[in-house]
Amino acid sequence: MKYSKNEYEKFLDRCRRVEEKIKREIPDIDPHDLHLIVRNLLMPRKWGRRFLLKRKRGIYVP
Repeated sequence: MKYSKNEYEKFLDRCRRVEEKIKREIPDIDPHDLHLIVRNLLMPRKWGRRFLLKRKRGIYVP
């Protein structure tokens, strides 16, 4: 994943804001699960998706 530290910090801040909004609507969701869902939905395409993938021999596979 190639990104600047500042770019990733901004991304995480955006994730936190979205998570707070969703938590108000759906308070029963596990915070870790919510973070994984939000992070993978908001992640820029250039960073690649890694949601529900396992890493085998350096490659992410379903």
